[in-house]
Amino acid sequence: MSARRGENACLYERIRLTDVIVKAYSRDTMPSGAGAYSVCVPNRAEVDVPSESAVAKMPPEMRGILNRLEGHECAHLLWTMCKDMAAHEKQQQYLMTAAGKVMPDHFHKFFNIVEDPRIERILCDWKQGMESGFGEMIEQFWQAGDMAYVKTQDMEECLQLYLLLAGRCRYHHVDVMRADVLAARQDLMQYVSEKVVDRIDSLLHDVVMTGRPEDVDSASVLRNTCHVMDCVAEMLKLCGLDAVDQSQQNQQSQGQDSQQNQQSQSQDSQQNQQSQSQDSQPEPTAEEQADADSLRAAPPENKGQVNWDPDQRMGQGGELLKNIAEELGKAVAQLQQEADRNGTVSPVVQEQWGGSFGGECKPHKPDPDYWSPKSLKDYHPQGEQLFKSRLVGKVLRQTSFNTGSIRKWGKAYSASVMGRQIPSDAMRKFRVQQDHGNDVDIVLDASGSMRDKSCPEKSRMLVALPVAWSIHKTLLAVPHVTCRVTTYSFDETHVLLKQHERVPFSTAASRYTALGGTPTHLGITESMQSLLSRPGRNKLMLVVTDGEARNDDWAVRAVRTAQARGIHVIMVFIGGVSKTTRSVYDGVCDCVDVPDMAGFENAMYRQLAQVI
Repeated sequence: MSARRGENACLYERIRLTDVIVKAYSRDTMPSGAGAYSVCVPNRAEVDVPSESAVAKMPPEMRGILNRLEGHECAHLLWTMCKDMAAHEKQQQYLMTAAGKVMPDHFHKFFNIVEDPRIERILCDWKQGMESGFGEMIEQFWQAGDMAYVKTQDMEECLQLYLLLAGRCRYHHVDVMRADVLAARQDLMQYVSEKVVDRIDSLLHDVVMTGRPEDVDSASVLRNTCHVMDCVAEMLKLCGLDAVDQSQQNQQSQGQDSQQNQQSQSQDSQQNQQSQSQDSQPEPTAEEQADADSLRAAPPENKGQVNWDPDQRMGQGGELLKNIAEELGKAVAQLQQEADRNGTVSPVVQEQWGGSFGGECKPHKPDPDYWSPKSLKDYHPQGEQLFKSRLVGKVLRQTSFNTGSIRKWGKAYSASVMGRQIPSDAMRKFRVQQDHGNDVDIVLDASGSMRDKSCPEKSRMLVALPVAWSIHKTLLAVPHVTCRVTTYSFDETHVLLKQHERVPFSTAASRYTALGGTPTHLGITESMQSLLSRPGRNKLMLVVTDGEARNDDWAVRAVRTAQARGIHVIMVFIGGVSKTTRSVYDGVCDCVDVPDMAGFENAMYRQLAQVI
């Protein structure tokens, strides 16, 4: 999941202001053959769209089409979807009732065909300047044959085609489609009278002009969409596609709710009737009539798509979208090749992963159920002093110096053994001849499973955090070494301890909160970016986790990418994990299983000593 930017960002923000959480999923392919796809259910609203990084590399005209299609799906979430489940269920019940004897999926198809120009009209009223973009998009669909006249002998398809062409041609002012609309109208008049077609035109205009940009609350959306369904039901009845009296059936099933919805439409209907005269279409010219006659006389071709079905997401046909999908594939492949050359994660993959990197942890009061006053005192594990002494001794053996005396270095070594901080002036005079520095990151799992609610004293975080803090503190005393401690949970990573930051353990505990999921890929990726920006030659990443990642494939890809950039990645499984989880990383990176948490400290120092 990713946060969308660009010209549709204001639409996502407006959806958020309606208290609906919308998930924007970035893909490296066209979602199910469409330019964009939405789920209009309030408790799982989402928009499925191509990757912004890939779209940015596509030709401008294709970029514009994808932006319009994404905006169209956002408009559905604003003006078609009821924002609470109670209203959403009423909306679905009303659709089933309005459908009558028509199959619900067929009725929903007609509803979508007339609903699309309606929400696009509202969107253009709300955001000035989008009208020309939608007009250009519809014209390109027409030129590709995806939204053009095609001969049909089926009454239902004939009505669908006419509503599709008339709705888009008239209300987006795509004049090049006028001959196609005229041909479809004359086909429809083979089944019904001209008077009936005029009434269908009136109903279509009524539908498209229903609603205002501010009608985003559930009550307004329910009222407007129910009115659209009533208009669609009347269209089907006029064409003999539904023999059931819709108004009587709606009253029986909906009762007072239906009556209130019909009454609330009175004012809008009056406004629509007043505006209808302003939207009257000019008489066709002789040239347009000749073009329409030519279209109707031509033999049937595999041109166009009669059933331009949003439910099918244009999975069939759609030549323009097929071309866009091909260009999208090329852009994704190019970005992946660039990432492979640089040894990084493709921006397309990063969009799919989503999340935010490197934020600072907000301090909070440590939970007394987990952190006792005694445990919040500075932690001194058994291996810390010996490890520090070994490191300092190694550095001293490799050090040459031009000033100072051996006594000063002896004092520095003695201070390290006794656990005191090495004097800063002595630190500055270390000159390592062979070791070119080390950069270390300890990446801690901060998911909810790291804490044990039933038995707090057995929580894994009570072991992982003190050891990580201790290593960070120890490495502060070692020259040419940088160390950070980070955490990951939900869709975020945070820096728990920065480079060269000296804080008491109580401060570290106040920054660590074990809640949320396990996005291991985010923790690894953020750490990789930091390690690569630091000067040391040797890079070590210790990933401490207690279970399987939210997405194993993403985690493995992140590990492979980090190792390809020269980072030594070690997965440390605290508390033990299943063979299935362990097998995911076998052969990919070094793994250390620590089923006994008492041995976690030694295991961490042992891995650290192998590299530094």
